[in-house]
Parts: sequence; structure tokens; C-alpha cells
Amino acid sequence: MPETILDAAAGRVRCEHKRVAIIGAGATRYQAPWDDDSWCFLALNEIAMPGRYDRHFELHPRSVQSERDLAFLRECPTPCYVLNIAEWNGLIPHAVQYPLDWILAKTGGRRYFTNTFAYECGMAIAEGFEEIGLWGVDLTRGTLRERLVEAPCVEYWVGLAEGRGIKVTV
Repeated sequence: MPETILDAAAGRVRCEHKRVAIIGAGATRYQAPWDDDSWCFLALNEIAMPGRYDRHFELHPRSVQSERDLAFLRECPTPCYVLNIAEWNGLIPHAVQYPLDWILAKTGGRRYFTNTFAYECGMAIAEGFEEIGLWGVDLTRGTLRERLVEAPCVEYWVGLAEGRGIKVTV
């Protein structure tokens, strides 16, 4: 079920999956259901994936990218969400504007995003996935910023998802 970009500037991508796997760099990423095609896999920040990925997220500004990062982004074969599509000026062949306003409208309007995992959770809720899985998202074991700022933000989005009846697997 490949994802298809419908409108890159509006952030519209067709996805027929009902379950979404948010994958980080932590050790638990190897426990994700890599062989199960019913999951849409989300990658981020040019982190090497142990299996396939269906969408990529690079929400950092172009100015902080290394040459290695830029080379990866030039070759990224999947829709790649960015916060400012104009900033990338054609560098990423499948760049897609992250649809922040649409997601805020669908999730209650709270602008609480301290990391890419939170943006991915917000999108998963807005798109109506029935299950959200988080593997390798080991923020409580990370840096001080990850533990004190990023983990609570992801916990907020997980709570919002569960409150809306979305199954969350961690």
C-alpha cells in the first residue's frame, strides 16, 4: 500500500493503512512489526531504519542539516514532511508540507509540539488511524531535554489519542 502524494503544498497524502508505527532510534525499534504490511511506518531525521518506511519526517530547518543528511533527503523515496516546503526549494523530491493548521483543527487546537514524535502523533490522530504504535521512542531514557521536555509532550499526544478511543501500543 504505497503512500501517494495528493497535494504536497497542502500536506495531503493518501494512506490506506489503519495502523501507524512511529519509529525512533531506541533499542525497542527492533520490536516493531516490520513484516506486517497493515502498518504505515514513519521514519525521522535520517535515522537508519531496520525495515521499510512509508513516510519520512524532517522537521528541522535546512540550515542545520549536514551534507550526509542532505544527501539522504535528496534520495528519500517516500513522502517527506517538512515544516516549510519553500525552504527546501526542490531539494527533497517528495517533500510534503506538514499540514499544521489542518492537524490543529482536527485535534482541538493545542499547539504543543516539542519534538518530531509529537508531530507524528498529532498527524496520526488527525488522519484517523485506529492504532498508533511507538517503537524506539525511548525519551525517558534519553538526554535531560528528552526526559523533561519531549517525553511529557509525547505523553500528552498519547493521552489525547487514547481519550479518543485510538489504541496505543508502546
